Amino acid sequence: MSLFVIFDCPACECVEKLTTVDAEIWNCEGCGAKLREHRDQNGATVDLTVVEA
Repeated sequence: MSLFVIFDCPACECVEKLTTVDAEIWNCEGCGAKLREHRDQNGATVDLTVVEA
């Protein structure tokens, strides 16, 4: 079962549905980009960067 969120994709710069690929990698349903999640010391997501567009 994959988790999804509605979030601003840094690759296509649109609010899209993002689904989990693995623990730190997300996939944008809109443009297909793979995004890496970056967390702070408390485990909160602070940023998404484009791994593959």
